[in-house]
Formats: sequence, structure tokens, C-alpha cells
Amino acid sequence: YFDQGVVANDLDLVVDDVSGGRRKTVAASRGRLDNSETLHLALVPGHEYEIRVRRGEDQPPFDRDYALAWQVTAAPVTAPDPASRGAVRPDT
Repeated sequence: YFDQGVVANDLDLVVDDVSGGRRKTVAASRGRLDNSETLHLALVPGHEYEIRVRRGEDQPPFDRDYALAWQVTAAPVTAPDPASRGAVRPDT
């Protein structure tokens, strides 16, 4: 059953690095085709980040709920590769 009364609002997803009292956008998803935004990025350890959801550029104000989900995965550990004289290789 498709409810044609459902409205898909245009939202943007932004990730900012807010380390050291400065704000720098490191990733953004501003899709207009549907109401889904997705980002995949590697974050710098020891930095602080802020995730923002905001109204799309042409989206008029609205009062609706939305959902936000995220997943954090540890980066692979690197170890010295004896055959490469000190270069690192991904830990397998």
C-alpha cells in the first residue's frame, strides 16, 4: 500500500570537524532525488566531529520527524613488514 499523502522532505547531511574550536566541513550529502542521504568516510583519530541534519537548499520550513543512524568501524591495524625494510602493511 502506497500512501500518496506522505511527503518526502529534502534534508542534507553534513559532518564537520570541530577540533580546536574551528568548524570545517569534511563531508556532505545533499541529494535531491529522494529523502535518503549517505556518507562513508575515514575520520582522523583524536579529532571531534559534529553531525548536522539540515533543510535542503530549496526545502521550505517543515515540522516533521526524521531518523538518523550511523556506524563506527575501527581502522585496520598496521604492522611493519620485515620484507619491506620498515614500510607498513595492513594487518591481515
